[in-house]
Amino acid sequence: MKRYFVWLTLFYAIGIACTSYMPMNGLALGLCVVMGCLSVVLFFRKLRTYAFVSVGLTIMLLGAFYTQWSAQQNRQYYDFLDRTVTFEGRVMTPPVIGKKSTGFIFAVSRVEGQQKQFEMQIAIKHYENLKTPLQFGDQLTIHSVIMPPIAALNKENFDYGTFLKTKGVYLTAIINVSDYAKIGQIINPYSPYDLAFMARNYIARLAERYLQGDAADLCKGFLIGDTSTFSESLTSFLKRCGLTHLVAVSGSHVSFFIVCFAIFFSRFTHRTGVKNTLGIFWIVFFMLIAGCSTSVVRAVAMGVIFLIADMTNREHDPLTSLFVAAFCMLAYRPAILYDVGFQLSSVATLFLIVFFPLLQHKLTFLPPFIRSLLGMTIIAQVATLPLTLYHFQHYAVVGLLANIIIVPVAPLIMLLGIIFALLGNWMPMLAGIVGFLLQRLNDFVIVVAKWLSSIPWAYVAVPAPNVLEILLFCGMMWLCYCWLQGDLTKRNAIIYITILNYLLVWNVATYILPHRDLSLTFINVGQGDASLIQTASHQNILIDGGGTPLDDYDLGENVLLPYLLRHKITTLDIAIVSHYHEDHAEGVLTMLNNLTVKRLILPPLDPDAPLCQRLVQAAKAHEIPITYLAEGRTLPLTKDVTLQSLKTGGASATDDENAQCLVLRLQYGQVSFMFTGDISSEVEHKLLALQPAFHVNALKVAHHGSEFATSQAFLQAFTPEVAAISVGRNSFGHPNKQTLSRLRESGARVYRTDKNGAITVHANQQDITQIALTKGLVR
Repeated sequence: MKRYFVWLTLFYAIGIACTSYMPMNGLALGLCVVMGCLSVVLFFRKLRTYAFVSVGLTIMLLGAFYTQWSAQQNRQYYDFLDRTVTFEGRVMTPPVIGKKSTGFIFAVSRVEGQQKQFEMQIAIKHYENLKTPLQFGDQLTIHSVIMPPIAALNKENFDYGTFLKTKGVYLTAIINVSDYAKIGQIINPYSPYDLAFMARNYIARLAERYLQGDAADLCKGFLIGDTSTFSESLTSFLKRCGLTHLVAVSGSHVSFFIVCFAIFFSRFTHRTGVKNTLGIFWIVFFMLIAGCSTSVVRAVAMGVIFLIADMTNREHDPLTSLFVAAFCMLAYRPAILYDVGFQLSSVATLFLIVFFPLLQHKLTFLPPFIRSLLGMTIIAQVATLPLTLYHFQHYAVVGLLANIIIVPVAPLIMLLGIIFALLGNWMPMLAGIVGFLLQRLNDFVIVVAKWLSSIPWAYVAVPAPNVLEILLFCGMMWLCYCWLQGDLTKRNAIIYITILNYLLVWNVATYILPHRDLSLTFINVGQGDASLIQTASHQNILIDGGGTPLDDYDLGENVLLPYLLRHKITTLDIAIVSHYHEDHAEGVLTMLNNLTVKRLILPPLDPDAPLCQRLVQAAKAHEIPITYLAEGRTLPLTKDVTLQSLKTGGASATDDENAQCLVLRLQYGQVSFMFTGDISSEVEHKLLALQPAFHVNALKVAHHGSEFATSQAFLQAFTPEVAAISVGRNSFGHPNKQTLSRLRESGARVYRTDKNGAITVHANQQDITQIALTKGLVR
């Protein structure tokens, strides 16, 4: 079978990906036309192979051009960026309420002072208690500053801006209580989207009425993919067991609902056209109820293709339908290519289509049900392994066992869920009986997940794969495919294994060979501090870890940990906290709970600081030795590296907590690095009175470049060559213009994490050898 759509989609996806690395312009469109004409000529000249390559390149260029054109179409909204605007619209998603913030998507219909109608969507964040609970359909007037989404802090991190683009959202806003007013509510009973929301809300209310605790939330996840009310413990259990895919509606849900629908309607009609047409309406409506995530849209598209093929008596090829669905989604919104759900569901489905029939022939010694369950579970786990490690840097070791136990229960929960929804308010007694059964089944899932997740090695941090490792994985999969097909000859096996061994040796060698230099990286953690020192002997030292005092976003888990794991760092020889503020210490707490930390260094114990207590508790729980570093003390860290806590005279009773910072000097041969935490100019004066001055090769600028620190006297005493300011989007005016001016006048080369990304300083024992920036020039 010639699967043209497979190649069409692959070339188109490559074109979309290319726009991330090279801009496209009108020349690309002209080249597309030329390549298209060339393809026609080659085809009629019977040069089919060359014609195929030409067509593929044409499609790739069209994909790249269309992606950029789509992005340009949304630039009309960028006129509002960084402006305070009054706009009206409607809440389009149920608000997600966290501990510190509330978020929702808002569809703008009118902007004050503009005549034309708008159809743009904005991601809204609210950091105070809402005046009145908001819900889907509420009409609001909002007065706020329109901002672009925050991009990935480091190239290794999750990109919130790209994530929003996959949802068709390009702008964000932060509002306070005084910034909005509710002016009404609109629920249109004739709108499929609104009807789906009403059905979703109805199912959620039923689950909350008849089920209790986490079982009610889990049931909503199984039926409609609603995880907004999940407790932290429930989310943790599912994640640590590799079961989150069960509450992310995808192909298995859609297939199950198609089968249920077909069985039900076959009792009323045997006309395939009628039955399948109703089935298409059913699964599309279910897609709307489930929230239109990319995984469910992809599954529904494949389901629709299958039903249409069945209606028209055409042969159904699952592989072609997968790529047709993917192409349609990418044609509608190219940014979907970067959606994690789209990637995971598409790859898992691809591997199931290709490998499942072959694996079944190798497992004929098992009963059919066990063979199918084991085969699907193994294939899905293996297929998504590289993507899971790449995006999440964790692996659920107990995932295979958990899925074998839980997956057979999922169809029963969904079947009872359908009955439960149909009975609803019509037959409360029967609904109560079904609800009781659902309670027991969901409790069973929770108990099993809780038990498996409590195993110490159930969920482990794993470094993200690099290009060579992904190539190794692809090579192993090709070997497995040849073996399952029976096409693996001894000669080919030797060639493949030899190539894979060379790749493996080369990859391992890059990590075990010693470094020539010491490197210091000021990691971009937004408005916070995190510095990583990597010595020539492969030791890793972390000073501070960033944090988010006002947001539910766990910066340690979502920014710092992925950064370390992308750089193959699973062990910290030393973790140091300069002081107990969240924007410095919170991320270190996450490292204690996720990585192997051999030693924790803290400032003098502060019983009144909540973070101090949590750090100490976490260290004791993981049996990590704690050193409380006093002023003036010097610690030898390695053969060539020493750490000294400089004298500042201690904090007085009137000083704030920033005055209690450790001021650290890291010495490597003749090279000195200085870390000043959040000290003020007053502390700097004390430091100058108590500490002999020395030349600083690289300085971590105090308090994110505040105007009340980094005084002229301080700079004249320590004469830094390189000054790194760790700063993000903030309302404090950091870094201050006067501070920047003082730094430049002192002769220091000034870098900022908000402008330059992660800043890496390489040094030998005599001097700085190189400065590498993830944004901007590399020196």
